Amino acid sequence: MVKKAILLLIFFCWYRMGFNQIPSLDLLVGTYTNGVPDTGGFLFSFDTASGNLVKKAWANQLVNPSFLTVDASSKVVYACTDTKLPSKGSLTGLELPTGTNQFRVLGKQGSEGENPVFVCSAEQWVFVANYN
Repeated sequence: MVKKAILLLIFFCWYRMGFNQIPSLDLLVGTYTNGVPDTGGFLFSFDTASGNLVKKAWANQLVNPSFLTVDASSKVVYACTDTKLPSKGSLTGLELPTGTNQFRVLGKQGSEGENPVFVCSAEQWVFVANYN
């Protein structure tokens, strides 16, 4: 059911925003790992002509890397991690993969609250917001 919902959302965005003029799009997808370190946080390539979605890369040993953003200038992916847990959450920096299918963890910092649910970057700053 979730995969169908994601594909419908991608198709809707693709159709409404005219992305059919672009040959392919890279998509970052956040995930939940049931609160344990596991494979999560994916980079997909979406072929706008065929509608095919291909998994290009993923991160290992992260806990619930749910909300993601990319810092375009540094090509670092920031992920809200350790979400949906009774303890404080965190923010993890990941290097976009080049020549490999694995994100490399650059560092991890506590978000100073539970359930980080939003992350954005601006110049040298990274902002995270917690639900609790």
